[in-house]
Amino acid sequence: PYPQSAFGFEKQVNAIAAYDATENLSRINAKTLVIGGKEDILFPPAVIADLARAIPGASLSTIDKAAHSIHMEQPREFTRCVLDFLD
Repeated sequence: PYPQSAFGFEKQVNAIAAYDATENLSRINAKTLVIGGKEDILFPPAVIADLARAIPGASLSTIDKAAHSIHMEQPREFTRCVLDFLD
């Protein structure tokens, strides 16, 4: 629903590729929920699962029929995941 130019998409992908904070994930000690979309091509489900495993005690939710903008693509499911986590 929110098209982006090829140039903008390339810049976004390059920025993601250049940033790596994975070595810091094991130091997170806050209750954490990782949410991913099953159709996300920037952060595919396997990558999101690895991210969640790297954070001690993190919870993982993967949402069907959603890509990278989960909160806009599946707002009810996104909200349900967040509220269940916070409950």
